[in-house]
Amino acid sequence: MSASSQDFWRTGTGVGTGLPRKVAKGRAQGTLLSSTKSMDNLNQTAASEQSSVPRIDLTNFDSPEFDCLDYVLTSPRSLEACHRLGLQPVRLLYKRLQDFELENPGLPVAQLFELYDKHEAERKASLSLARQEREKLMAAEEFVENDSAIRSKQQQTAPLLSNGGTDSGNWESQIRRELADHEVQAERLKQRLETRRLRRLEESKARRDRERQLTEQKQQQQQQQITGSSSRPRQRSQSTDALSSSSLGAVEPWETRQRQAEMRRRQEQRRASGASGAALQDSADELARASRAKSSQEAEERQRRHRQLKRRELAHRDRSAEMRRMAKRESESARQARELRAQSATRNHELAMEKKQLSLKEQQLMQLERFRSSIERRKRLEREIDEYKEELRRYRELAERRAEEVVNRRSQQMARRAAAKESQRQAVARRNQREQERAEEAWRSQTESKLLAKQQEAAKLVEARNRERQNVRATAETAARLRASAKRGSDTFDKKVAQVNLVNSLGLGHEFK
Repeated sequence: MSASSQDFWRTGTGVGTGLPRKVAKGRAQGTLLSSTKSMDNLNQTAASEQSSVPRIDLTNFDSPEFDCLDYVLTSPRSLEACHRLGLQPVRLLYKRLQDFELENPGLPVAQLFELYDKHEAERKASLSLARQEREKLMAAEEFVENDSAIRSKQQQTAPLLSNGGTDSGNWESQIRRELADHEVQAERLKQRLETRRLRRLEESKARRDRERQLTEQKQQQQQQQITGSSSRPRQRSQSTDALSSSSLGAVEPWETRQRQAEMRRRQEQRRASGASGAALQDSADELARASRAKSSQEAEERQRRHRQLKRRELAHRDRSAEMRRMAKRESESARQARELRAQSATRNHELAMEKKQLSLKEQQLMQLERFRSSIERRKRLEREIDEYKEELRRYRELAERRAEEVVNRRSQQMARRAAAKESQRQAVARRNQREQERAEEAWRSQTESKLLAKQQEAAKLVEARNRERQNVRATAETAARLRASAKRGSDTFDKKVAQVNLVNSLGLGHEFK
């Protein structure tokens, strides 16, 4: 017996349960499926090779037409769903109450029903979960089949897979499908990693740009503060000069108008007075000279301020040109730094892609090696399954003979128990009948005694009533005699009545009869 078969015998899988052959072999198959991760692919290829085996899935596995088969499930998706849930397919089969009775001989019927109900509830819950998992697998396969990228990858990997060297065309197609699935998954993972890396690069670039802008703004603010401290007095003087020039420009016409008004007033006074003409002329000349001197001073002041303004404009132009040159140099250095960072990022990306391609190739080679080893394990397991089938057949015959013996013993025990129960029931019935007869006899005697006592009491009552009647009759007779004697004698009637009552109270009425 092989090691795998010994494990089955130790765990009790399919042994001594009284289940049909389908159950025991399906249970063994479910245990073998859980021994390796790649057995689901092996089941798919086995189903394609054995064309005579019908398709049995989670929707039709309990059909009566499959009772004579050696498998519980043959559908790859159903087997994959059971494997993902860690569920043995044999757990999904219906189990009769007689099977529990054969597994647990001597167990009370109530406990057998409890075991049956518990197993049925667990079976229905497991079947529902397995069907839900199968639907998920079918939805995922439909998505993969509708993806054009997967088909292109399958075409690209077909030559590589054809050079791998397998035993038959079916194994080769299976390897192609498996590697194509792994290639698609690797490609999707690669795309997701690339997207994340680009997103991180964009975020880091945006962060560096923000930091650079903040640095430039701080530098500009510092330079503005430095230049503003020196140019603030000049700006203030320029604004003061502009204000003074505008005020002078506004004041000058007003003074001119005042002088003209003064001159007109003086001329009117001179014409009015007519005497002081020469004095008025002298005063007018003096006013004209004063106004000319004042206007010449104002012109010189305006020229001086204009020259100062020109010098300030030239200095401001020089500072602006210097600032533009500095900003240009800084932007050029920042652009060069960005180019260097982009070049280094490109090199790092190329190196990462090369490493990823190498790792993918290594994974493909490892998968091929694992699949070859899984093929060898499958062949070895098939041999062990054949050995186990033969051992299971012999043990099945032994279990059937043992079950027949157990059934015969139980039927004999049940017959003996039924006979004992019947005799016990008859004895109890006879005992109950005797007790009932005794109870009826006691009731009859009690009833007769009660009737006799009642008759005696009635006789006593009749006798007492008769005595009372006699007493009344005697009293009446005595009274009549007394009345007669009273009439005859001198005694009054009242005295005679009192005497009669006294005699009656003393019970001496019979003496007077």
